[in-house]
Amino acid sequence: MSRQLRRNPAGSRVGKKITILHVASLSRSEAATRRRVLDAISLMRGHPEYSLKAASFEAGTSPRSMQRHAPAAFVKIGSLVKARPSDRLRRDLAFYNTKGKFTLVTHSSRQATQIATYHNAVKAYLLFGDDSALAEFDGKTITVHSKSYPFLTDRRVLSRFARAGELNFLDIYASDGVK
Repeated sequence: MSRQLRRNPAGSRVGKKITILHVASLSRSEAATRRRVLDAISLMRGHPEYSLKAASFEAGTSPRSMQRHAPAAFVKIGSLVKARPSDRLRRDLAFYNTKGKFTLVTHSSRQATQIATYHNAVKAYLLFGDDSALAEFDGKTITVHSKSYPFLTDRRVLSRFARAGELNFLDIYASDGVK
């Protein structure tokens, strides 16, 4: 029995959308596509002049994948599709404490942005010795699902993690648990 696709008002076929329950069961290639989709959404928020097509091209994905993996992140204004100012998509992010790296699951794009800013501050400190951005996180915490997590700002511990290869600046998303 073949799966029937419903049609949207424009007449094109609409496939199955990815829900929160499905995110944990994504294959490695689907998880990589979802990461590119999240990157494209970030591009659209940072550069309002980017269209859905331009942002998806820049991130290495397609507009169809963007609408499949993150339909709630977009709003249609006339004939334009724009990214909403924030969304509630699940993100599995890398975070650090004194014991090492762990996965922090958040459903807030604003929290994800705050964690990304922290990652950039750590990167600036370790690569260039500039701890001014990192100083903004001294004594601060982030609350995710009613639990507070302090930002690791101890320069000695961060330097030790960097020497051990524990820190990854290329990707803020946790790679644990991907099939």
